[in-house]
Amino acid sequence: DPAWSPDGTRLAFTRTVGGNQDLHALTLADGRVTRLTSARARDQEPAWSPDGTTIAFSSQRTGNWELFVMDADGRRERRLTRTGVSEGFPAWSPDGTTLAFWRRTPAGIRIHVLAGGRVRRVTAGPGNDYDPAWSPDGARIAFVSDRGGLPQLHVAAADGSGAAPVT
Repeated sequence: DPAWSPDGTRLAFTRTVGGNQDLHALTLADGRVTRLTSARARDQEPAWSPDGTTIAFSSQRTGNWELFVMDADGRRERRLTRTGVSEGFPAWSPDGTTLAFWRRTPAGIRIHVLAGGRVRRVTAGPGNDYDPAWSPDGARIAFVSDRGGLPQLHVAAADGSGAAPVT
């Protein structure tokens, strides 16, 4: 799960040490690796905020996958979601105000967004939608969906409207 810092000087990544999966950061200039998380649970999928000050990630520390955020140095971890269902693969909007992510629902896996403390579902329909990525202008979200049978790349407006396969 490598993720570049916005300034290109660091890489956040997942590493398993002693059976525990945590997030680490590599400083490219000197090769120094810093452990960012140390919960006795699986932490993965780091995503740097566009301004480089925070990292969102998913963790199983609550018994299922939930979203967390921390300062880029690993301090001040905060839980973002409290649902009892699995969530993962956070992706920051270009302006840093919104996180897109997947959430497992009774109907399947759907893309949701978190903004201003509120979560909103943006995809619906048959199949599963996962692994969101924002367009550079924040107007669209790309994601993988198996709604046509095989996983394909789809693009939708940021509000989820107009979702269509592009592969």
